[in-house]
Amino acid sequence: SAYLSYVTLSYLLILFIVAAKTGCVILYTGQGKFHDTTTKTLEYVVDQADTIVEKLRNVSSYLVVVKQVGVDQVFLPSNVQTDIDQIQSKINSSGSTLATRTVDNSKDIKDILDSVRLAFIIVAAVMLVLTFLGFFRGFYCCSLLWGDSISCVLMMPDGYSSSKKTDDVCEDVCGQQATRVALTLSRLRCMLRGVDLKTYLCVLVIVPLTMVGIYLHGHKISSFLRPLWQVPPRPFINVPHYYHPNVSMENLCKLHGWGIREFPRRVFDAVLFNNEVDMLTIRWNELYPYVTQFVLLESNSTFTGLPKPHFFARNRNDFKFVEPRLTYGTIGGRFRKGENPFVEEAYQRVALDQLLRIAGIQDDDLLIMSDVDEIPSGHTIDLLRWCDDIPPILHLHLRNYLYSFEFIWAHRSWRASVHRYRMGKTRYAHYRHTDFLLSDSGWHCSFCFRHISDFVFKMKAYSHYDRVRFSHYLNPKRIQNIICKGGDLYDMLPEEYTFKEIIGNLGTLPHSFSAVHLPSYLLKNADKYKYLLPGNCRRESG
Repeated sequence: SAYLSYVTLSYLLILFIVAAKTGCVILYTGQGKFHDTTTKTLEYVVDQADTIVEKLRNVSSYLVVVKQVGVDQVFLPSNVQTDIDQIQSKINSSGSTLATRTVDNSKDIKDILDSVRLAFIIVAAVMLVLTFLGFFRGFYCCSLLWGDSISCVLMMPDGYSSSKKTDDVCEDVCGQQATRVALTLSRLRCMLRGVDLKTYLCVLVIVPLTMVGIYLHGHKISSFLRPLWQVPPRPFINVPHYYHPNVSMENLCKLHGWGIREFPRRVFDAVLFNNEVDMLTIRWNELYPYVTQFVLLESNSTFTGLPKPHFFARNRNDFKFVEPRLTYGTIGGRFRKGENPFVEEAYQRVALDQLLRIAGIQDDDLLIMSDVDEIPSGHTIDLLRWCDDIPPILHLHLRNYLYSFEFIWAHRSWRASVHRYRMGKTRYAHYRHTDFLLSDSGWHCSFCFRHISDFVFKMKAYSHYDRVRFSHYLNPKRIQNIICKGGDLYDMLPEEYTFKEIIGNLGTLPHSFSAVHLPSYLLKNADKYKYLLPGNCRRESG
């Protein structure tokens, strides 16, 4: 029984040691990510403050020039020049104050962040040292337990001791004259002799393999435990969607509880463009009869700061059919290394707001906010432009597909939205705006590319690039294999909020052999877009 207790304590000790070391690793990694993310956010705020200071100084310079402007030797009155001097002085003072306080505050914040980081590192290091000390101390105590069980000295009932050797493994311990150091070393040697093969196997093989497994698949563990640490968002209010080509628009509006307008609203379709030429072609052909103005903004930078060509400009001749209704704009990337990609994405969406104003959008016009691969159906937009009293904002529930229209993805697609535009209020964004969700309103075909190179480009370019945890994720053969299987390019578990949904959606996506209710332009040009239809998973290398 003593030996069983010893072995049990040994295994429990090893388990505790592994858990403690794992905690140290998580703490150290977590503090690094926290420090980097917070520092990048601080740098962004400081950069914005510097930009404001620079603009204030530019205004000050312009005022200096204005003072010197003269027409036919006639200059500004002295009182106006005095007012300009006062304004210039206030602007310079404001700019200097902002710059000084920005520098001081950023330095203070960085000092605090560095102190917090140092504290976390010290805590992790101390935990690691204590873990090793506890490891050896624990085994020392276990050796005492084992040594006691095989003690050479047996106490007699009358109080006298009788020297009786019961085991020759720890014979060095039996000597009464042994020093404390010798006694400790002897017990340690006894302990190591007493550890069986299973314990060595656990320490030398199983523990390292467990650590490697956590490193490789830790994100899966985190995803699977998501229901424990993340509260699901509030549910949408589903708006039933009625449609049939043989039902009049008046009756369709009535079925939705809306009135009918005397004339349709104007519709603006605005998108940020990366490199999805085929999806844009299908989208614009689907929406062409109903859209007043197509608005497209393109940057020479991806969200992650990678340089890219103007793909739309290269292929503009393929979109001549929308040219009379097209407002096309470009914006230069900022190319900030290490910056959170969502910052660049937000920067480009703000620029798209400006482009919409240039396109002439007005109050109560309909604005479609969605990515290029989130395609509202034409009849949905026609319904919303003709019906009166529709909600100010509606999210669109889109049938979700992955890689092509062969793999139906259970993950709900709701980010596309339609807004009744309000000047000064409506902002172009790609997040949740309202609780209302119009059912079955189109298609979302994610990662639906013709060439393998486009898959690689998007994986490195879009906002969730951090999901590319290993370089072999970008291997073309691996990508092609996953496309045909309907697997996950990032080797992730389903992003759900309940264990039932996570377990139910494990594995590859089911194949669908239906091409019913797809965009009409896609079916009319099936030969050209064959790779998007069921049964055609092979991609071109590109």
